[in-house]
Amino acid sequence: MDSKQLVVTFDIDGTLVVGVTTPSGKKGNHGHKDSLSAGVKAACGVDVHVDDVPHQGRTDREVCALMMELKGVSANEELVQKAIDAATVFAEGDIDWATGLKVLPGVKELLSALVERSVNVGLVTGNVESIAYKKMNAVGLRQFFSFGGFGGQFTTRTECVKHANEHIKSKGVTVARSFHVGDAPADIAAATDSDVTSLGVLTGKFTEPELRAAATKGQPPHIVKDLSDLDAVLKIFGLL
Repeated sequence: MDSKQLVVTFDIDGTLVVGVTTPSGKKGNHGHKDSLSAGVKAACGVDVHVDDVPHQGRTDREVCALMMELKGVSANEELVQKAIDAATVFAEGDIDWATGLKVLPGVKELLSALVERSVNVGLVTGNVESIAYKKMNAVGLRQFFSFGGFGGQFTTRTECVKHANEHIKSKGVTVARSFHVGDAPADIAAATDSDVTSLGVLTGKFTEPELRAAATKGQPPHIVKDLSDLDAVLKIFGLL
């Protein structure tokens, strides 16, 4: 297979990076979480934090809706969009994005190896697009990604996966095979729903049985502990 016909997309949180508590005591991934909390408050006037709702594996649109519903607010599309817009504005403020995030083992080496082989490397994440790229820029990974599907635009992760693959095809790429890498059952389900091969990593909150159970059809997911075994991951992608 020509590597130029290979597409590999990556989730961000729990896959490429994890949140860590800052020296000043701020919770991990604080820039992203504070932006969503501020967005919901601006949209409907309620004080609620991302950590108050089950947010792992969900898109930012889903998370905003859950935050509203927790406070008794009916989360219609208009309100959710207002929250996303306000979160995007808040994220442009004075936020130290690098604190509270740590790149996971093997990530930079893998991304470098893929780009060196001219693989089409993208992001498929629940994050709002601008927040996703701020996080990637802050941890030194922005240069590896040229396209994606994002949770500020789409409600479901399946929509994000499909959008990213349709986008790369619209650029004239003949896709021979596509992979999605993620740490959550939602990543595995979205990949299989989109006829994309899934690679689950055990660097998030979920177990191997949970990831395997999420495959809705077709090929079961590949599973690795993390992305540190470069040769093993490249073999999964058919590059070795």
